Amino acid sequence: MARAHVALILAATVALAAAGEGVEDALYPDLVSLPSVGASDLRALTPRLLEVRLVESADAEADRPAPDEFAVTVDGEAVTPARVGMRRMPVYADYHEADARVIRQVFLELSSDLRPGERVGVQIRGGTTLDFTFSAERISPAIH
Repeated sequence: MARAHVALILAATVALAAAGEGVEDALYPDLVSLPSVGASDLRALTPRLLEVRLVESADAEADRPAPDEFAVTVDGEAVTPARVGMRRMPVYADYHEADARVIRQVFLELSSDLRPGERVGVQIRGGTTLDFTFSAERISPAIH
């Protein structure tokens, strides 16, 4: 009975991976890789809400970031986020070694909607710059 459950879960996982073919996720390029500390990416959840994901060690600071910690540009023009939110989620913790990783998700709410084709960039305090071109046909984890 347990083998049937494992086989069913494995088949469902493979089917979901095949259905998501072509969907890129910078932190999880495949089903078995773990994101390394320092990895990051940027994506739009809605035309007004950006998500910055940062992989950190578990002992990194957990304070909510201020809006001025992120320099947001839309087609080269500076934009100040109206609101900033954050959450942290554990990703991995090794039982034998001190290798705990968390994803800090920072949500940047813009004051106006993005339009398709606009180039969005976010520079994080510390020098990392992330960018993408907004598309109305994007795959958003908020609804998919």
